[in-house]
Amino acid sequence: MTSGELAEWMAFDLYHQPLSNPWRQTGVIASAVIAPHCGKGKAPKPDDFMPVARLPQSPEDMAAELAKLKTLTGG
Repeated sequence: MTSGELAEWMAFDLYHQPLSNPWRQTGVIASAVIAPHCGKGKAPKPDDFMPVARLPQSPEDMAAELAKLKTLTGG
């Protein structure tokens, strides 16, 4: 996809018709299903079911994770 095509899709999404977001749709459905089983005012929000991007790891964090894997594999 070229940058021009991406810009067209972004403009279409912003000004004409939003593109569907399956994570948002699933979150709305899940929160609606669970809401009757929660206390008043304690129902989950659709955002509670949305995946959260992890922050980039520092080189030290990566080394620590690799060390954990090394101990698990016996290497």
